[in-house]
Amino acid sequence: MIEFTKVVCYVVIDGRVLVFRHRDVPEAGIQVPAGTVDAGEDLEAAALREALEETGQAGLELVAKVGEMDYVYDRSGRDEHPHRLELHHRHFFRLRPVAMLPERWSHFADHHWFEFGWMDVGRAAELAVGQGAMLHRAVEHVRGEN
Repeated sequence: MIEFTKVVCYVVIDGRVLVFRHRDVPEAGIQVPAGTVDAGEDLEAAALREALEETGQAGLELVAKVGEMDYVYDRSGRDEHPHRLELHHRHFFRLRPVAMLPERWSHFADHHWFEFGWMDVGRAAELAVGQGAMLHRAVEHVRGEN
């Protein structure tokens, strides 16, 4: 099994989390900004980089790491690897905007259109590929600040 270190980014405001859909790959489902940590890259730097690359919004700051867990991702039937399992070592972070973000926007990056909007945090189970697993911790972190 191939292993990857990943970051997952939660931007939580007023009981909502920032999410996106891939315009050109609707079967990918609802997701949050996330991605692979580059060799030698600091986890926090990777979280900020992924958030910027996917959202196109430079005004995000890292607040805290809220957890980590392993996730087995089944790539079967995707791309050039018809039968492959990957072990993702996921690190979950809470981020916040330094200025107000729009209700909705589109951003083109990495050959995909990202369609952004907000979703109630109570719908964490709807996030694709287990990305909602630590959302409750990000929400608790927000509550601890108030």
